[in-house]
Amino acid sequence: MSEASRWRSPAWSTYRLVYFYEINELDSSRRNLITGIALCQQLGMVYYTLMGQRSLAKLQHVSGEREAAWDTLTAARRLAEKSENPRRWRLIDAAAAELQLREEMSRRPREP
Repeated sequence: MSEASRWRSPAWSTYRLVYFYEINELDSSRRNLITGIALCQQLGMVYYTLMGQRSLAKLQHVSGEREAAWDTLTAARRLAEKSENPRRWRLIDAAAAELQLREEMSRRPREP
């Protein structure tokens, strides 16, 4: 696989977004996530679709789009349930728990 085609593959699109997220390039990360998720869905790559949806939900949450984040996790939960794989269910449960913790921490007053 050539370098150029590897970076366009669905799986690499999902992994590449982590890089953009880590360097705080949220717009690039969002574009890559949406593209990667769509490609993974077209190809029936459930695991990578779920990983992309988890990451997109986190990005939406940190961007202040809390309703969109929960909607994304709901879609991921439906897909995970169709796969009948408990490990995939737990991936989504862990992401939901993380978002719940973030929301709880954001409600608490900061200590000096």
